[in-house]
Amino acid sequence: MSDDCIFCQLLQNKEQTLVVHETENFRAWLDINPRAKGHTMVVPKEHLTSAEEVGENLLEMFDVARIVGEKAKNGIGAEGYSIVVNNGSVAGQMMDHFYMIVFPRFSGEEREETPTGAIFPHNEDISKEDLMEFMDAMSEASFNEYSGGMPTPDLEKDFSSEDEDGEFEKEISEEGSGKRKVKRSDSFAEFR
Repeated sequence: MSDDCIFCQLLQNKEQTLVVHETENFRAWLDINPRAKGHTMVVPKEHLTSAEEVGENLLEMFDVARIVGEKAKNGIGAEGYSIVVNNGSVAGQMMDHFYMIVFPRFSGEEREETPTGAIFPHNEDISKEDLMEFMDAMSEASFNEYSGGMPTPDLEKDFSSEDEDGEFEKEISEEGSGKRKVKRSDSFAEFR
């Protein structure tokens, strides 16, 4: 626990929070300055500052957020929910204690059907070549292994040149599963 962390102080004084769910490692409470009906904070009980520090417990944390969403649907009539994660101050993390936010969603709201990702407008300055560079750099970058024992496919990283439709296509191999084709379009990768 950190003495100067508001979340750590709230974790030490449970009676000051409106708890809707709790596990051994996480507590979920209603935000006292809500942006939506049922706006809930999911917080690790240990002072952890990033998703990387939460590590393999992210699975449990997402499960807590899912449970909170279901409780909002069954308890206050939400029709859906958004789970928001901001990892690092540049991404909008406002506390030096990692957290997730659950926003219950309701029909008839001004923001109905607006995805939380809508805050990022389409960036016309990013070319297909840039995307390929990003893919290469990110796929080759180091990371902490928190797969929970799940095998990570060994995918080939390079795509062949663009076809007449402006798409990239390449056969990839996955360990133990043979080969299949991947088609990379402007907005997502389709497996076929």
